[in-house]
Amino acid sequence: MVVAAQRPEDLFESPRSVDVLDRRLIFRLAPRSTPEMLESIPGVVVQKTNHGGGSPFIRGFTGQHVLYMIDGVRLNNSTVRYGPNQNLNTVDSFSIRRLELLRGPGSLLYGSDAIGGVIYVLTRNAPYIPGARLRWGGEALTRFSTADTSQIYNLGAWTQLHALTVFAGGSFKDFDTLSGGRGIGEQKWTGYTEGNYDGALTYHLSGNWAIKMAANGTRQYDVPRTDKCSYTDCRHYRKQFRDLAYLKLSGRAGRLLDRFDLVISYQRQRERRDRRRLDRDRIEYENDLVHTVGLAFVAGTNFGKYSNLSYGLDLYYDRIASAQRRESLSTGEDLATDPISFRGRFVDGSQYLQGGVFAADTISPWSWLRLRAGARLAFAYTEIPPDPLAATYGLTQERISDTALGFAGGLSVTFIPTRKLRLIAGVQRSFRAPNLDDYSHVGSEGGGFDVPSPDLSPEKATTFELGVKWACRLLSLSAFGHYTMLQDFIARQFTGYEVDGEPATQRVNTARGYVAGLEGKLTVRLPRRFYLSGWISWTRGDLRMEMYTPPTQPMRRMSPLQGMVAAGYRRHRYWAEVAVRWSARQDRLSPGDLADKRICPNGPDNCTGTPGWAMVSLSGGVRMGRYTDLTLRIENVSNEPYKYHGSGVYAPGVSAIALLRVHK
Repeated sequence: MVVAAQRPEDLFESPRSVDVLDRRLIFRLAPRSTPEMLESIPGVVVQKTNHGGGSPFIRGFTGQHVLYMIDGVRLNNSTVRYGPNQNLNTVDSFSIRRLELLRGPGSLLYGSDAIGGVIYVLTRNAPYIPGARLRWGGEALTRFSTADTSQIYNLGAWTQLHALTVFAGGSFKDFDTLSGGRGIGEQKWTGYTEGNYDGALTYHLSGNWAIKMAANGTRQYDVPRTDKCSYTDCRHYRKQFRDLAYLKLSGRAGRLLDRFDLVISYQRQRERRDRRRLDRDRIEYENDLVHTVGLAFVAGTNFGKYSNLSYGLDLYYDRIASAQRRESLSTGEDLATDPISFRGRFVDGSQYLQGGVFAADTISPWSWLRLRAGARLAFAYTEIPPDPLAATYGLTQERISDTALGFAGGLSVTFIPTRKLRLIAGVQRSFRAPNLDDYSHVGSEGGGFDVPSPDLSPEKATTFELGVKWACRLLSLSAFGHYTMLQDFIARQFTGYEVDGEPATQRVNTARGYVAGLEGKLTVRLPRRFYLSGWISWTRGDLRMEMYTPPTQPMRRMSPLQGMVAAGYRRHRYWAEVAVRWSARQDRLSPGDLADKRICPNGPDNCTGTPGWAMVSLSGGVRMGRYTDLTLRIENVSNEPYKYHGSGVYAPGVSAIALLRVHK
């Protein structure tokens, strides 16, 4: 596990709250998508606006406040949206070798956005055995589900020729209409198609050094925005594309250079959105293209218990092309009668540069005490050309050039009274620099219509944690409490006028508040290979914004009390499990929640929020010979109609899933 320290460390010894999904567990989960894979992790709520989305909430945060990393490269760019987004769904779940999730701040190691947590993905590559001359292998995987009559096919092949290893793979996915639970039935505007690719070429140099070239990407087509679709007005993500390519040099040379990783990356993300409006006889096309060039360097020096130092730097540059076009549905003619027709969601040609340097050290002055401390200095520079829409909203038409500085730091103290017990206390300082979505986003979002917000400063958060970890032959326990103080939090406020039939909203640094919570997980290993496991999570958060009455209001989409209990059996070739995932009602709603039709479909008056629910699932698997594995799951046995708080689509009703994997 590397996510909590930027270097390999044991999960039990880490002073942070972390979970890891390896490839074997991923196959047992048989996930449809990467976001849905996270539903098995304690305390994570995956909000889904549509079937092609999935935005994980970690300790009450999502979107711009949760950082995604792929093989040491930031997936987040400067256009990541204010609320839930579908970016993690562009990572193929079956290309993942290991996924690590850090709960709580990660700005010290990773920079901006990592206030709520970090999701760190490591993709698959070819296995390597030093000295081997010629080896080869591969895998073929297929998954079927009755909930949306979906089909997933994944292939991967690898070879080793002396010091060179090569891997190539890809997926094809087809999702039909999703059926919900009892009384819900088929949910219109939920199907779409997807393709993925991944590959890596690694040359192993002398000693412990290697140079790697890798690429991965996704193509999603015709993904409906389910909560924004009707027969007269429907929005689609016609094209959701992502491509990442990188070159990585890694190795080690004794204690002075215990770890060395240098990554140069290029990433391209394209989002094409269409909105068909029969009542206005027009179709609106929006297209955003983001080019990102990145550099990341991480190294380590190990002097044993006296010092285990990690240090590094990172730098990412974004350039955005954004455009919008409108045409008549009846005649096909271009419509350009108002200023908004000449401007996309962002100002075309906008640029964003961010980076920082960090250092973190772990020392053990005594056998019963371990200390970890570190700091990061960071910056973000924004360059936005004159906005053609500025005069429309009474804003300055001048170019925006802004530099934001950020500081992150942390201190963790681990007490080791026995070999099996760890007592942990820590404090973390994190930040998020305003991005292009904050400054210049224009369009329908959440409960209103965003207009540009030129005067913003970084958000800051201070998190206090207390935790305990216990591990022995029969029992594993982890429990953490956390309290985060928020300063200069960016929130939407209504401007008092309407745009395109929706209330106009602008973002300001007006909010301060807190998020507090408890999370715990337990596994009991019983005789004869049986086990019991479970987890529980609770969060609560408030923001103080003077524009509301009363000024202190709940945070948006805050997750309710939730948990899971499971009982199972495992041995070498067989496994089986029954699990109950549950959630309490969430009726503690913010003004934004009350205006959100995903939460209050009949309006804010008499809105009761999101009902509580409990969902039973059965799963099992068998290894059929040396090269074949089969996983079977029955989800939502009682056909419960439920959805995660804030979602625009209901979760599947009673359904069967089968995953067959053949490998060598």
